[in-house]
Amino acid sequence: MKKITLIAVALLLASFTQAQQCSWNAVGLVDSNQASCGKVNSLCMAIGKNKVPYLAFMDVTDGNKMTVSQYTNGSFGLVGPEGFTPNTVVNTAMATDTSSMPWVFFDDNNVAQEGSVMKYNGSTWQYVGNPGFLGEYEQSPAMVFNNKTNTPYIMYSQFN
Repeated sequence: MKKITLIAVALLLASFTQAQQCSWNAVGLVDSNQASCGKVNSLCMAIGKNKVPYLAFMDVTDGNKMTVSQYTNGSFGLVGPEGFTPNTVVNTAMATDTSSMPWVFFDDNNVAQEGSVMKYNGSTWQYVGNPGFLGEYEQSPAMVFNNKTNTPYIMYSQFN
């Protein structure tokens, strides 16, 4: 039993040592190559099956509406227009579907800060279901897709 435990500890230490040798690469450090040149809040990220990272955020510069950027070919570019939501947003979450299209969840000030979902269809952002389909003020949301069924799931905490 001691040999098995020692081998397991040695493997864990070896794995930890290998993980420590990884390095991070920064992207978007140059002012002209940032996802946004203004102030942002409620930042979230998703990576599609196409390995493209997407960033969604409340764009303070654009009236606290949501903006989504993608990082491709060494630079950030918009996914649809800046500030595409009808009103201000808070508590954002993001995921990509099986086609690598971004979807976003947010508390929508257009409908009394109730949770809404929008998806990008390749040219415009559109609501999925009714705006404000969830109750008021969802905190710490997370969004994922079931890759087999292409079904979105949203998790959040709610305080009344």
